[in-house]
Amino acid sequence: SDRRIEQTLSQMPAGKYRLSVFSLCVSEGAYLYANTESIGLKHSGNDTMTLHFSLDHDSDITVGVRLDGYQGNDFKFDKMVLHYCGKNTTTGIEAIDDTDVCPVMIFDLQGRRLNSMQKGINIIRKGTKTKKQLKG
Repeated sequence: SDRRIEQTLSQMPAGKYRLSVFSLCVSEGAYLYANTESIGLKHSGNDTMTLHFSLDHDSDITVGVRLDGYQGNDFKFDKMVLHYCGKNTTTGIEAIDDTDVCPVMIFDLQGRRLNSMQKGINIIRKGTKTKKQLKG
């Protein structure tokens, strides 16, 4: 039978999202969806399924679970969670925010990790922030 349970969230910020749900689904025809993106929920036993999607601009998101030609006798779901993962694109390399309590990692331009800054251009990463720094 065909059914759906959904909710529309208004004025959500542009960026990457992760939608997950814990479900028991042993037949084809059950889907987790967000707007036009969806994944099938068929698996053996209980499992958490995850859908990754993006919004290009601030807009509404309709999330839910739908049964479309589902032939099983049993379908259960619980613990649906929508997580905002951040902006879609980086506008450039940003300065490190020293207020974050994160380890500092140093790399050369080939991506090799360094123990300390070397002469030339170094890439400094602290948490989610990255910057290029020149050492003379």
